[in-house]
Amino acid sequence: MRRATSVMLGTLVLAMSGLIAVSEGLHDEAVVAFPRGSDFCQHVRVTARVCQSTADHSDRDSCANSAAAGAGSSAQPGVHFGVTAFFVWLLASDLRRAMDRLEADKQSLMESNAGIEVLAHRETLTNLPNRALARDRLSQLLAQAKRDNAITAVLFLDLDNFKTINDSLGHAAEDTLLCQVAERLSASVRDSDTFSREGGDEGAITAAANKVMLQLAQPFVLNGMEVLGTASLGESVYPRDGTDTETLLKNADLAMYRAKVAERTGLINKVGSWVLAFACQQMQAWRKSVMGDRMVVAINVSPIQFRRDDIEREVANALTSCGLPPSAVELELTESLLVADTQHVSEVLQRMGAQGIKFAIDDFGTGYSNLGYLQHFPIHLLKIDQSFIRKLVDSPNESGIVRAVIEMAHCLKLEVVAEGVEDADTLQRLIDNGCKFGQGHHWAIALVEPT
Repeated sequence: MRRATSVMLGTLVLAMSGLIAVSEGLHDEAVVAFPRGSDFCQHVRVTARVCQSTADHSDRDSCANSAAAGAGSSAQPGVHFGVTAFFVWLLASDLRRAMDRLEADKQSLMESNAGIEVLAHRETLTNLPNRALARDRLSQLLAQAKRDNAITAVLFLDLDNFKTINDSLGHAAEDTLLCQVAERLSASVRDSDTFSREGGDEGAITAAANKVMLQLAQPFVLNGMEVLGTASLGESVYPRDGTDTETLLKNADLAMYRAKVAERTGLINKVGSWVLAFACQQMQAWRKSVMGDRMVVAINVSPIQFRRDDIEREVANALTSCGLPPSAVELELTESLLVADTQHVSEVLQRMGAQGIKFAIDDFGTGYSNLGYLQHFPIHLLKIDQSFIRKLVDSPNESGIVRAVIEMAHCLKLEVVAEGVEDADTLQRLIDNGCKFGQGHHWAIALVEPT
């Protein structure tokens, strides 16, 4: 029996070693079977000793009855086989359960790694590459273009009238539009091209401009209605417009804003002037009637409108025509305006700020999101973009970002306004994080002045 157990142990070791050799080596699940095999052989040896002791006892008793001894002796092989089979079944069951658990753990780990990969490199709403992945791919394209002495183009895309869709059809329609745009453009570009979401309604593409415009020319279906979408595109080309990732993206962004002058043939300037004058007149009427002297009107000013040389004169004329004091006006600017022409913009803001006009950064977080440059401008307020606020309660990442922005803004002596507050839970979370001001449908939908 001792020889038999040794042969059995050797056979098991050879079998498991063969499984390891043809499978995953030392990472294979069969490695865990070695201790079990040793235990099994030990059990077999103990059982053999018990059986041998029983057999010896039976031999002494067989002197009285040789027929009975013969019958007992013939039964020993059956007993040994049954005991051996039982322990083999136990070992096989344990191995099967262990391998099933290991396989389940392996699959769970692979799924977790895949999820982490998606979160690290993909934008959650559209599943497009995020900024980090897009910049990594662009860096690779630039390295290849440098080796091949070739050119590479970067397009910066901005959906026109995106806020109008949000205000009129709601956030769900806004998200649907973004997903449809992402699906169309992703399907139209080559495998070597990259389409990423830079934030809000902006995206970066390494593809041909005509492909993009053809895809956007087809209507989108939102809430059962067909909506025509247009976009402004800006292009920068390596090496003419820059030789590194950030310079190319920045120049493509600036080119996109310049294209909005070209595409609208200066109409934005006329509209901006009218909005500025009308908002001042309406605020003065409200201050005299029901709201009092403490109310302030916030007016969006486009980068194109602000870059005109007569923006100071336009604001002064709007205030003078209705008798509204400068302290009652707050001009909302975009991040891209501040980084485009720092010295000129800073000088204009300083002069207008000296008159009592306040300035705010609108949709903070969708552009360059750099709090450092704000120290160079007379900015008194940040408006956190609604894309962060909407996910504040459900997403720990968004909650951390919002909390960090609020804390850093307060360190710079800036007030913070949360855009897109739509429920009490979001409001309470903002209050807990130290945000004192907000706007959104939690208080009221957009209202129209009765005629």
